[in-house]
Amino acid sequence: MAAAFAALEDRLNQAVFLRLANAVAILSGWVEVPVIFDKAYQGVLGGLAESNGPQASALSADVCSLAQGDPVVINNTTYKVTTVQPDGTGITLLELELA
Repeated sequence: MAAAFAALEDRLNQAVFLRLANAVAILSGWVEVPVIFDKAYQGVLGGLAESNGPQASALSADVCSLAQGDPVVINNTTYKVTTVQPDGTGITLLELELA
């Protein structure tokens, strides 16, 4: 039963990224991976408020080789991976910063 659920979860994740990905990340200089990209939150009050950095969610299988410090290009902008956070459901959150 667990294998059937894992297969269903994988198909669902692939369908989600096929429909909802809003950007393509370029890894290793040439590998294109669909991602859901969230740009950095713009701070208010002249930068006195906290802000979040850019993030990208991807299928874990697509980004399993990424590590902290690796470059990722999204929308012609190069970012550096600061954390790789797989969530256990086949999705990985990449926290990024401008390179």
